[in-house]
Amino acid sequence: MQSVFINKPVLLDVIEKNNSTQAKGLSSSEKDKITGSISKNRTFMKSATILLIDNLYQTGRTLDETSRVLKADPYVQNIYVLTMTKTRR
Repeated sequence: MQSVFINKPVLLDVIEKNNSTQAKGLSSSEKDKITGSISKNRTFMKSATILLIDNLYQTGRTLDETSRVLKADPYVQNIYVLTMTKTRR
């Protein structure tokens, strides 16, 4: 699929959550379960810059885990993050 706004490919199946645990409302110890909950479904064949879009930034653990998984791919050069909301502390 190609984005009509930025004229770049959009891949919706690069990463996948391995469990349905939502980070919202979890205690700190429960949020540790997020580690290992993201897997990568694609291997890049050339240099890639990635824009991750998430609906909520609370502790950043889901984005940290997703970035960790993506950085393991030697072709991933840059990862940018856009979040739509942030919770108050």
